[in-house]
Amino acid sequence: MVGKSKWLIGLPNLVARGSTVIAKSVTPERILQNLQIVDLDEEDLKTLNDYSDELAKKGELKRYVYPPFGIDFGFPDKS
Repeated sequence: MVGKSKWLIGLPNLVARGSTVIAKSVTPERILQNLQIVDLDEEDLKTLNDYSDELAKKGELKRYVYPPFGIDFGFPDKS
């Protein structure tokens, strides 16, 4: 994971967790970067999951995108 951007780590982490990922990129450079997904092994995934759990316990987990649909999706940090 060293030397990779947070997005190239985030995409495969979300896919490994079973999430559907639609990367919003408009520049050719970013679109190509999205195709360079790295392989994360079990240890990498555990490290990322443990970090996420730690942030959640501290109340420091943040959502940066909120769907503008006018519907309460039940996000704990938005409701």
